[in-house]
Amino acid sequence: GPQGTLFGRNATGGLLHFISAKPSDDLNGYIETSFGRFNTFNIQGAIGGPITNGIRGRIAFTQNTSDGPYKNVVTNDKDVGDTDNHAVRGQLSIDVGENTVVDLLASYDNVDQHGPVWPFRVTKQGEQGLGVEIEPGEIAQWPNIALGGTIAAPCEGCNVVGYIDADGDPWTVASNYPGYYKRDIYKGQVKVSHDFENMTFTSISDYLEVDKDTRYDTDLSPQSYFVYGAAQEYEQFSQEFRLTGDTGNLKWVAGVYYLDMDGSYTQPLDLDLGVYVGAPLCVGKECDIIEDSTIHVHFEPQYDLDVESYAVFAQGEYLFSDTVSATLGLRHTKDEKSIDYYWSDVYPFSQDAAALHFEDEATFENLAAKLQLDWRPAEDTLVFLSYTRGHKGGNWAAPAFPPIDVEALPHDQEVLISYEIGVKTSFLDGLASLNASAYYYDYSDYQAFSLQGLGQSIFNKEAEAYGGEIELRVAPTNALEFAANLALVDSTVEDINLPNGDVVDTELPNAAPVQITGLVRYRWELQEGEISAQLSGKYMDDHYLTVLNEPANEQEAYSTFDLRLAWLSGNGDVELSLYGKNITDEYYSVWALDVSALSLGDTVPGQRRTWGARVKYNF
Repeated sequence: GPQGTLFGRNATGGLLHFISAKPSDDLNGYIETSFGRFNTFNIQGAIGGPITNGIRGRIAFTQNTSDGPYKNVVTNDKDVGDTDNHAVRGQLSIDVGENTVVDLLASYDNVDQHGPVWPFRVTKQGEQGLGVEIEPGEIAQWPNIALGGTIAAPCEGCNVVGYIDADGDPWTVASNYPGYYKRDIYKGQVKVSHDFENMTFTSISDYLEVDKDTRYDTDLSPQSYFVYGAAQEYEQFSQEFRLTGDTGNLKWVAGVYYLDMDGSYTQPLDLDLGVYVGAPLCVGKECDIIEDSTIHVHFEPQYDLDVESYAVFAQGEYLFSDTVSATLGLRHTKDEKSIDYYWSDVYPFSQDAAALHFEDEATFENLAAKLQLDWRPAEDTLVFLSYTRGHKGGNWAAPAFPPIDVEALPHDQEVLISYEIGVKTSFLDGLASLNASAYYYDYSDYQAFSLQGLGQSIFNKEAEAYGGEIELRVAPTNALEFAANLALVDSTVEDINLPNGDVVDTELPNAAPVQITGLVRYRWELQEGEISAQLSGKYMDDHYLTVLNEPANEQEAYSTFDLRLAWLSGNGDVELSLYGKNITDEYYSVWALDVSALSLGDTVPGQRRTWGARVKYNF
């Protein structure tokens, strides 16, 4: 559901909250390493404990490398989709007197890998102007973006540049330019906590810097037809002051929050128009690599986006009795935003030579709210009813392809009101638990991303979703455990304008009407330890990956299964495990983009079948 009033800015769809393990008074840590398919190697670990009287420390690290699941068939066999990531985090916890603790945190995260490559897929624009996959043996047609009219594929099954996949294997790609993905994240935080008699004061000062540079081979062929890039230099500073207290029947928290974000962004893209004014770049499966463009165009938006945000919040939980309590929270946020946007069709980029310059400022104010009633009719049962109001701030789109309509760049803030009722209970003397809930989401000005033709936009629409979820866990014996989860959802985004002029209702992206997950785990003693075997699975119903619900971006229903076999020593210090993920090698997509105007069906597939072994030692 939407974020609460305490944290989770702009997360109307919900969030995952990660909390770093803090330094402790005892020396402890772990080291873990794993190796799997595609030469995937990971090592990570941490060590922490007392440094001197009143000072504790902890340092953690990870490194992950992989060749990736793709095979590149171009003659120079350049790498695609490989991974080389590492990160390190250090912490100090310092006692300053009896009631004050200062926590210091610093971290660095690096990604340096060849750019992702998407499996080959040819799409065209259907009757409604939305992307559809071409039929086997079809000679498709597309808009001629250089001369007007249409252009036909030079062979059956080919995309617009004349390339056709060699063997139909989505994990075999032909990339003459894998590109790169480079990202560095620097973070520093100072947290001060002071305990008073009936309350605690906390100050959190946080700094974040992100430097990113990417270039992607998006044309799904061995030609230099379409290369897309993105770069970012981003700095963020936030400061929070809060008070928390517990006065008998009332637990409360209140505070203020300040956030300053400064970002500079660019999206360079290169397109070869030679195919539209002359012969195809190649024909068939065996295409030579052409590095130099025939008729080359370069489009590039560059923009600065600055945000200052101020918030004040308060939340309290009051116990009316041993069985009934209520939670009320409010958060008022004010965002002051500005954008300075340039668009150019000249390389190298120059603000003085930019064909378009757009400046704008906007202020958004919103109120997040939470009201929840809890009833505990029995010791192991909770019944709750909640109302939550969340929001996502307004902003501007930053399209890369011309023509640019400056009137369409702003979009308003999104508001989500969620109603939920549910129950959490355990029974059979704790051997079973059941959680169930039903909800209704009411969106105002839902922010929908659209790519129609080559025009990128973000627009506001009304939307709603309702559904429910039920989770059952049963452990009939100490050795055997079953778990199953069923989630149902029905969603509607109203009055979507399609390229051909139709106005239709669509489904929310990634909102599968039926989702089922489950596992069975069995444990038994072995060699003064415990061995466990687990089979888990997931079913996803048919769903769309984009809000326009293009036929090309509909993901059909699929199921995946994972296996895990592990041995844990009696004292819990050593764990050895073998794993297999997606053991049936089900092929499915988790992201897609409709670039059918250029004959492209860019998708990101889910995890391929993989397996490996892991060793972990705790101390």
